[in-house]
Amino acid sequence: MTQLRTSLGCAVRLSRPRSSPVTKQLVVFPHAGGGVAFYQHWRELLPDEVDLFIMQYPGREEAQDAPAGITAQYAIARCVDALHASLGIAPAVIFGHSMGTLLALQVAAALQTSRFRIDTVLSAQRAPSELKLLQQESQRQEVLDHILAFSESSGALTLDALTRPLVTRLIQQDLRLLGELSAEPLPGLQPRIWGGDDDPLVSRSALSQWKKELPGSQVQLLTGDHFYFMQDTAAFLRRLLQ
Repeated sequence: MTQLRTSLGCAVRLSRPRSSPVTKQLVVFPHAGGGVAFYQHWRELLPDEVDLFIMQYPGREEAQDAPAGITAQYAIARCVDALHASLGIAPAVIFGHSMGTLLALQVAAALQTSRFRIDTVLSAQRAPSELKLLQQESQRQEVLDHILAFSESSGALTLDALTRPLVTRLIQQDLRLLGELSAEPLPGLQPRIWGGDDDPLVSRSALSQWKKELPGSQVQLLTGDHFYFMQDTAAFLRRLLQ
């Protein structure tokens, strides 16, 4: 089916030609090393009246022009500006997966004071207090090794001698940003917190820590590993948009 792709700043919009208005907007903040290429097939599984926005982190695809060593505040402001200019008036769901959780949380908080009606879902990530260790290079390297090993074994990544250095650099960059974001003050939001019940990267107890740091948030375990939504993506998207 025909798919329309437009971009403004770091926000890439995937929509369809239609005569009826948009009824909902889904904004995705990808995992470390992720981008449009990983999530764009969601467009085929969404109703025509739902617009899909995928945020691009620095150094890839539509965000090639962004400086590599950006600060947390720069990343938040860049995403907020792009979404202010891109989102319509329909209710929005902001979904941050893995590395994308803290950036999604801060951007959702910034947009709450605007015209947008927003529901926030954070996925497969530790609570901010446990991510401050990523401010240390040795800890980032350890996490990087776990991510690469799991991603390749699960099929989420296929790397060779050419792609491994590039993907490694992007994930290192994303983890450095995540460490900076962990030091940002937490907003008073009550998001839905989701994770896989067999996630080797984020345990059940680690996921439950969110309830202490964001009182009122709801934690739910779904069947699967770190990329639990890949088991039945269509059903996952229906749940996400409820």
